[in-house]
Amino acid sequence: MRRCTRGDTPPPLPAQAQPPAVSSFVDIGGSVTYRQRIALPPDAILTVRVQDTSRADAKARTLAEQTIELGGQQVPINFQLTVDRDLIGKKARLTLAARIERRGKLLFINDQSYPVKLIDGKSHSEMILRQVGAARGR
Repeated sequence: MRRCTRGDTPPPLPAQAQPPAVSSFVDIGGSVTYRQRIALPPDAILTVRVQDTSRADAKARTLAEQTIELGGQQVPINFQLTVDRDLIGKKARLTLAARIERRGKLLFINDQSYPVKLIDGKSHSEMILRQVGAARGR
């Protein structure tokens, strides 16, 4: 009975046993590439989105978006997005989507799902885009 305390509050943890503080943001990074051996035009634009695709009968909700004017940069192209944890629901299914456009015309897009796998509040994905049919005959 010497160690009994009053009330429902457990005794505080020793300083070394305190859990690390959790950031209120999630970092999602990676790179985008494609397999064709062609150069991107200098005015191409890459758009990467983090989306919640958990609702089967509704449009995916965009949680973060990054647009990169490539200015002649070639693949692989790195990206980095930050998502507020408050935007991520308990049943959220986060995926990445990417596209490369030139003057409003789609050149490359992802044709498979890229799920975001969070480890310690971070995620890294390598995305491979597919050339769209109209872009092949440039």
